[in-house]
Amino acid sequence: MRRPSPSSAPTLVLHVGTHKTATTSVQTFLRRNAPALSKRGLWYPDYRLIDRPSHYAHIGAVNGLAGRDRNIDPATARRFFEAVRDRAAKRPLTVISAESFWRHLDIPAEAQPPTDPEAYWAARRSWIAGLRDLVGPARILVTLRRQDGYAASLYQEHVKATRYRGDFAAFRAEHWWHFDYLGQLRAWAEVFPDPLVLGFDALRASGDVAGAFCAALGVEAGDLPRPPRRNEGLLPDLVVLKRALNGTEHGRGALRERVEALEAAVPPETRATLARRSLWTSAAEAEAFRQGFAADNAALEAAFTGGVALFSDAPADDPAAPALAYGDALSPTALDWLSRAALESGAAQEPGQGPDQGSGPAAC
Repeated sequence: MRRPSPSSAPTLVLHVGTHKTATTSVQTFLRRNAPALSKRGLWYPDYRLIDRPSHYAHIGAVNGLAGRDRNIDPATARRFFEAVRDRAAKRPLTVISAESFWRHLDIPAEAQPPTDPEAYWAARRSWIAGLRDLVGPARILVTLRRQDGYAASLYQEHVKATRYRGDFAAFRAEHWWHFDYLGQLRAWAEVFPDPLVLGFDALRASGDVAGAFCAALGVEAGDLPRPPRRNEGLLPDLVVLKRALNGTEHGRGALRERVEALEAAVPPETRATLARRSLWTSAAEAEAFRQGFAADNAALEAAFTGGVALFSDAPADDPAAPALAYGDALSPTALDWLSRAALESGAAQEPGQGPDQGSGPAAC
């Protein structure tokens, strides 16, 4: 794989995801260290180019191009990318980072993705081609993690951040395109040749994801401060709970706040047990899902990494750790903790303020 270098011709890199590959940590690192990185040849553009508040990532601008952002409309998004394109021609290396690059289609903003694969890929290729017309020559950078781990992590985040109510199996079927890495890279490579493909396992094994990310771009980041890990997934049982709450009338923000407050209240000993959970129905189901992509992943490595392996064949779970509990439902441990927490909350109420005391006028 050819690595870009700040000493070569100006290069615009589009970091297109995927989701759940430490993108938030990388983006936060790039934003917080933008002045120092600029001196080292890496420019990480800011929304202040278009007189908008700064943000750690460029998700809003990418969503805005598709008409799917509340704060940045398509015209403003285009203005941002045009400004970046013009200035990038005078800089060694420019990075735009947004995992939302991975999902958009050339369809009306209010439309749902087509279920037919042929229609999906036509809309996907059209959106990518439109991006190429806007930004000009660029190189794609994508980080990929093994599909079985990616599917579970992505589902947990999707339920956490949206009002999605489908179970894990339904999510995998409806969002199949997330996991078709070979198809996605072929679509990108048609108009953005020579994508740079990184393996999440290797980045994580380095112990320094942000530093390894910069090294892949030919930039030294060794002495720059690293941000703490961010945007970690909900515990699986709380994903199940949030999924059920998504059917209530409460707003999305209020629901997320409630579930995150619950997670913060989980005692360490209970958390350790709840963390040993999987939303797969069994290890065999997860392995079958992984194996379903084996041939495509081999073709991907042959075409885009020079044969460098991206994905380990090792079990997704540590065999030496306590056994995982499987299933797409609340576990007995979670139900036990929730019921005990409710009892303790009731016992802590002031005398006369219990649930049977009432808060209105006294009964006659």
